[in-house]
Amino acid sequence: MTGVALLEAAVIVWLAVSLLLSRREAGRDPLTGLANRRAADAWFGRMLRRRYNGRLTAVVLDMDHVKQYNDTRGHQAGDQLLRSVARVLGENARKTDLAVRWGGEEFLLMLPRTNEAEAEHLVERMRKVIRQNTGATFSAGIAEGLADKPVHDILHHADTALYQAKVRRDCTVRWVAA
Repeated sequence: MTGVALLEAAVIVWLAVSLLLSRREAGRDPLTGLANRRAADAWFGRMLRRRYNGRLTAVVLDMDHVKQYNDTRGHQAGDQLLRSVARVLGENARKTDLAVRWGGEEFLLMLPRTNEAEAEHLVERMRKVIRQNTGATFSAGIAEGLADKPVHDILHHADTALYQAKVRRDCTVRWVAA
């Protein structure tokens, strides 16, 4: 192989690796390292194709009083808070789960083959760790559905439960069908 051919091969390998890394980074939140909405949308598509038998539970978490936290401790402390929360979510997620920074101070957990009671137990365990490590609290909404139902319906129900939880703060509310 000539020097030119080796150089061309090296450039091709470098481009392929760069493309893979770029795709991975495009699906990550730069502050927390969790998946972002783009990665979540791709995950939702894979979920629909796999058609997990069983349950799919969504948990939407929203940090309480983040503006006040930022105002009293500074935005760098607020960023550190979000990174700490992300670390707890990531450490508690199984390989089949998806932990997402959904936006601002809101996070999403998608838990296949998990019912609401199991999800609530996980959320309460994370609540204790986050409170012990940061002093911060969060509100959470949980909704369970069959895994073959539209993911966005389950998300909507979890979001509805979150709005109910935000009224009281520092609590978890399960969505209940009317």
